[in-house]
Amino acid sequence: MPVEPWSVATLAARATLTAYGQRQQIASTWQKILTKIMRRQSSIAITGVGGVGKTVLSDHLSGEGLRIDYTPPGRSVNQERKELYSGKRMTALTVVPGQVSPQKDKSLDELFDGQRRVDGVIHVVSNGFVTLREQDARELAQEHNDLDRFREFQRNKEVEDFKELIGYVKSSHRKGKGPAWLLLAVNKVDLYYEDTSLKDAYRHYAAPGGQFFASLDQLGASLGRTDFEWDALPVCAALDHFTWEEEGVRSTLLPGQRNKLLLGLLKAVDDRISAS
Repeated sequence: MPVEPWSVATLAARATLTAYGQRQQIASTWQKILTKIMRRQSSIAITGVGGVGKTVLSDHLSGEGLRIDYTPPGRSVNQERKELYSGKRMTALTVVPGQVSPQKDKSLDELFDGQRRVDGVIHVVSNGFVTLREQDARELAQEHNDLDRFREFQRNKEVEDFKELIGYVKSSHRKGKGPAWLLLAVNKVDLYYEDTSLKDAYRHYAAPGGQFFASLDQLGASLGRTDFEWDALPVCAALDHFTWEEEGVRSTLLPGQRNKLLLGLLKAVDDRISAS
């Protein structure tokens, strides 16, 4: 579990690699993770509500999103898979659709009640900075027409979605199918990269007293502290500004700072796969 609050000072330590070196390390770490998954014949799930940036984050973790010609995908209601080929096709990573839909339910059922073990879960949240389809945005703007109210509404939706995921994790664990760990990826940190906002995000997602901490602490006690662990890590992928109605928030991270956070999340995944 998280051991210290997030701050600009702790997150902004100077990277020791060049931009090219960072991209190379991201790609090589990702390949190392996929190779371990393939050998174990298991998988990793990426979950979270729609619009928090699950697919874009997975593309950046693999290094694909760091290419100069990368184009972010559109929103999808279907399950997305990254597959490996070694004699036969094997799903190494599954991105679960975030919108409430039969496709989401089917994807969660297949993941947590299927034949292959789920090593771990990367659950993505975005501190309320959720990107919506135009029609959804128009409808929601009628009730939440300022940014603070919009973000609070979205953070509450994240809590409810997470409670649903906890039920799947418990059920899968009882059947001996994992997962052994869960990483809460607090995404789009480039939009709240200053100490006051970082501390607020830490309190909400990672600190005792917050709803996520309470749910994860109870989950760990239920499954056994030695059989399940969790952590919460700030991260970001695409360095995009955010606009809601007339209000805008600028992205304030540099690519090197973003890459350092991506490497931190990759290292956390690699460490857990190696230990489990």
